[in-house]
Amino acid sequence: MSRRLPTEHRFDAGDGTAVAGLVEGVLTRGGWVNLTPGLGEDLAQFVPGKGIFSLLAGAPAKPFAEVSIVPGKVFQIGVQHGLGRLGLAGLAERGCSLPEGWRLLQDHARRGLIVAPSVNPQHIAQWVVDALRGLSAIPAQATWTAMVFSSSEKPS
Repeated sequence: MSRRLPTEHRFDAGDGTAVAGLVEGVLTRGGWVNLTPGLGEDLAQFVPGKGIFSLLAGAPAKPFAEVSIVPGKVFQIGVQHGLGRLGLAGLAERGCSLPEGWRLLQDHARRGLIVAPSVNPQHIAQWVVDALRGLSAIPAQATWTAMVFSSSEKPS
């Protein structure tokens, strides 16, 4: 069995419409979307500090979100962050609280957050964009990257 390669998408920073389209695509076909603000070189340039000391000092980490949709099994959002034990509370301080009706499944200092969202691509996109913006030191004009992994035979 051959493994399908992910498709890469680049879009303007925080473009909720683009994110919603990617989420809707995996809602239809299954799979997942990995989202990162900035490109690799942007992250290296704009994320201050290195190692555990920057995390202890509260420096922004390299934020990353994954929206996973496995038809009939899993529908969740994972957010890796550098907030340590603050997790969801730290996001709330940055203006990104968990929407009503969503469930917190995990809030771990090293593994990040996992939430069970509503099945609404626009709401998911807005929360993910807000979370990544709140966690990022990357300038608003940076390009964001999404990797889409489809679980169907149709390309995304």
